Amino acid sequence: MCRRGVYYGYPKCCIEQFENDLKTGICYVDRKNRLKASKNGFVPCDFHASLINRGVALITTILINRKCPWPLIAV
Repeated sequence: MCRRGVYYGYPKCCIEQFENDLKTGICYVDRKNRLKASKNGFVPCDFHASLINRGVALITTILINRKCPWPLIAV
């Protein structure tokens, strides 16, 4: 699993889907639901993108055990 994703507190499911997309050649830009929810370099999995896009969750509530000392800056 990507150490950088863990460092930034990305959920395991999001990291795994991102890595799978890289392996299979699927670009997340082609997935409109995930692109709409993508902010600050965080590319959520389909499930978390759905929560973000529906307003059920915020990116900051999805990030867990964040080791990065700097706060996530919303754009």
